[in-house]
Amino acid sequence: MLPLQFAQEYVRELAEQESLQAQADSENHAADGNPYASVVQYAAAMRFALSEDVYLLNNTHLILDAAFGHQLDSVPSLVARLYEQKMRILGSMSDIAGAFIAGPRYGVDYSSMAVEIPKLRAALESTDKGLLQTSTLVFAALVDPRPDKHGHVSRLSITCQQRGMLRSRLQADFGPKLSARNKTNLVAAAAQLDNLLNKNFKCADGPEYR
Repeated sequence: MLPLQFAQEYVRELAEQESLQAQADSENHAADGNPYASVVQYAAAMRFALSEDVYLLNNTHLILDAAFGHQLDSVPSLVARLYEQKMRILGSMSDIAGAFIAGPRYGVDYSSMAVEIPKLRAALESTDKGLLQTSTLVFAALVDPRPDKHGHVSRLSITCQQRGMLRSRLQADFGPKLSARNKTNLVAAAAQLDNLLNKNFKCADGPEYR
């Protein structure tokens, strides 16, 4: 898979996860919503989406410039590991929520399970924060590793049109969330990629490239 295709797929995955999370947050704030049922539904939808992404990522080989060596070969599998960790956390959250939905049962320590919920939410947040790093690596794969005449790495391996289309995709999927002060970690990961794309890197079809 070419780096641009990988970046496009990465943006799609972030957008899908953010959409599912926003939907779950909306349902949790509904007056007549059942928070435990919402957790189960959200976890099921997110785990299904992530499982498909993990399968794709584990079968993705980046086609990179030889000058990179093997530095970025593991980026798809790194993203997949974060998703797998997220799936495990969501599975635990779903199990606890399901136990509360089922009602009191003899021998079940509900107080201990209730204590686990905020811990799992914190773990989920920490996992999503890891995507900030992967956004940087996704961008790095779009950089031409060959130095310019000044010895600096200052060029992208994609055209100006391709860079513009990728940024347009980010804007279409996340809109004003990208510039919001309080971002979710998923939006922050998307904003990180957008900010890097907006930096002063020359495009592959610029006159300086040839």
